[in-house]
Amino acid sequence: MKKYNYKYFWIFTIVISCILFCAFIFKIKIKQKFIKIGLCVQLSGPGAELGLGVRNGARLAVDKINANGGVAGKKIILLVKDDQGKPTIAKQKDLELIKQGVVAIIGHITSSVSIAAVPIANKHKTVLLSPTTSTPALKNKDDYFFRINTISEDEAKFLANFAFNHLKLNRIGIIWDKKNVYYSKYYAKSFTQAFNKLGGNVLFSIGYDKPNSINLSLEKITPQFKIKNILFICSDIDLLTFIKSKFRYISYILASGWPMTPTLTINKHLLENKNIFFASSTPPKKNQKEIMFEKSYKKTYGFSPVFSAVKGYDAVRLIVKALQINPNNLKKGLLKIKNFPGIQYKITFNKYGDIKTPTYIYQIKNGHFIHIKYDK
Repeated sequence: MKKYNYKYFWIFTIVISCILFCAFIFKIKIKQKFIKIGLCVQLSGPGAELGLGVRNGARLAVDKINANGGVAGKKIILLVKDDQGKPTIAKQKDLELIKQGVVAIIGHITSSVSIAAVPIANKHKTVLLSPTTSTPALKNKDDYFFRINTISEDEAKFLANFAFNHLKLNRIGIIWDKKNVYYSKYYAKSFTQAFNKLGGNVLFSIGYDKPNSINLSLEKITPQFKIKNILFICSDIDLLTFIKSKFRYISYILASGWPMTPTLTINKHLLENKNIFFASSTPPKKNQKEIMFEKSYKKTYGFSPVFSAVKGYDAVRLIVKALQINPNNLKKGLLKIKNFPGIQYKITFNKYGDIKTPTYIYQIKNGHFIHIKYDK
């Protein structure tokens, strides 16, 4: 009897082992059929419009690539997380994506969130590809951070040159968002240095936590300095809040490319008779690829894309190209990319994962962003 039980025990053990082994092999095969790409951007709360644009653009790229057979026969799965624009949440969500086995993470939107997330990417050797981060604090670093947006100091210098030489402004104040300090404060610093070098004078540079918290102090400062020109380094929502406050002393409003979204154009009644100028890396003339992209985007989502949608679309395509170049090392694959045909411009990463693009000046008129020809 004992012999009989012993014999069947081994048969049972062998059968179970075979089942587990087959299940393991099956799991590997299933795993090999997909390539997971993470996307972690702000999808909720004020200022989420850019993040939603990135997500929508990325989904369009994934759908198109999968419809054409995927990457070496493998379908792409886009795993999406909402970082809510908060550094602590971004780090948590990035770790979740890394544990899920993503080959890269597309994110984040703001510079301050990206700064917080980079150490996580470096520790786990996972590429973090930002569509819009532009802080100089991350330049010239050999890490796993890549971006497809130009560094903000170049844009700030160009805007300072435009303000001094074209608009003939020699005195200006600066208001910048403390919530995105690594972008806004660095932008203010670069603008100030360039403006002062030209012979201008930055009379004050004030950071704020909430727009309403600065209105009273600004009303006191403005008549004190008799300042008529202000550079706002903030989101679209915050810029509208400042404009609504109707400072009667302000003649010219300057802004970075950050708030250039439909949120401003649909509120054109608030912008009437105001001189508002923006600096942006978005090219003024749409090429055929961009026209086709906008058509596809509008057909899918029912409305026109914001500028970040193009960057989300290109981010997926860049990751796919890098995988084709070097499937075993995405970082090395990205660094080998030269003159990649992006939707708006060709993309070449330098050895630190940064790119360089021209800067353009826009003015908002009658609910449209109009390109102002200016060559310093």
